[in-house]
Amino acid sequence: MLIFTRKGDCIFHLDLTEKLDFSDTQKITGRRKLVFGLLLSLKSYVKMLSAEEFKCYSTSCYKLHFYELLTGIKFVLISTPKIAGDLTHLLKNIYIYQYIPFLSKNIAYELGTPIKCKHFRDNIEEELRQYSN
Repeated sequence: MLIFTRKGDCIFHLDLTEKLDFSDTQKITGRRKLVFGLLLSLKSYVKMLSAEEFKCYSTSCYKLHFYELLTGIKFVLISTPKIAGDLTHLLKNIYIYQYIPFLSKNIAYELGTPIKCKHFRDNIEEELRQYSN
């Protein structure tokens, strides 16, 4: 799962597969930029073709779920393609029940900066693990 600002800065990145090496910052930064660029391209493409909003797309290897706020904050979840439907509702719930209470209403957190709140990370991880079983 990734959370991006309007400008494309990744403020949260959680990998439940444990396949990513977060010590290789150059590779992680490149991956984040690729995901953000893909989002912009897909949003633009979907907007050009229809009046529908871009929420989800699937390949044989993965499924990308997307939820964007009016503020430009983007929630992205990359899952297995076996997941039925899109998980936009899950990303919306994460925003409402995790992001708002732990970050938006937290006077110690400056919006748009990297999210380092342990409770937020733990709650997100717990919620996402329910879908990985």
